[in-house]
Amino acid sequence: MNGVVLAFASAIVCVANLPFLIDWSDLVVGLPLILFALTSRIRVLSSFYLGAIFPLYVAGERISAELPVGLAGKDLRVTGVVADLPRESGFASRFRFRVIRTLGEDFRGDVLISCYRCEARFVPGDVMQATLRLNRPRGTLNPDLLDYEVWLFTKNLKGAGYIREVGPWFPLDETRLLAYIIVTDNRLKT
Repeated sequence: MNGVVLAFASAIVCVANLPFLIDWSDLVVGLPLILFALTSRIRVLSSFYLGAIFPLYVAGERISAELPVGLAGKDLRVTGVVADLPRESGFASRFRFRVIRTLGEDFRGDVLISCYRCEARFVPGDVMQATLRLNRPRGTLNPDLLDYEVWLFTKNLKGAGYIREVGPWFPLDETRLLAYIIVTDNRLKT
């Protein structure tokens, strides 16, 4: 059993160190043979194979979950929730925004939003409708500095953009804020 677990883990490490991402669907061809092998003597080989498919599938799903190319640079009417504390800097604030619904499009997920010269002060849990202009995660690699695209990817953000127009906004009242703090605190304890 230890050999099976070691083979699975070593396959994950090997895939993580590849310089490029292989399409995992190319490896599915051998899946029936490997699943049959789980009951025979070559369990270690089948475990290595499954350990290679797993991270390739997960990485492929994460990459394909970005903002669709057709929506980049367009004005999108969205409904969502402020999902993080806004960071104020001068005349702008930035925060994580969880898009729940997009009018006329099929897009959901977390995006990084900037709001320039906003009168509204957002707190986590505020529900609002807004017109956003989003872009796909992209950035340049600066030696010894932050790689913005990788940072967005590690934070599981599907895009970044700014608010063009704030629509109806439903601030979080004190009761809902207290419930939000309790729920968040309970999640952190578990």
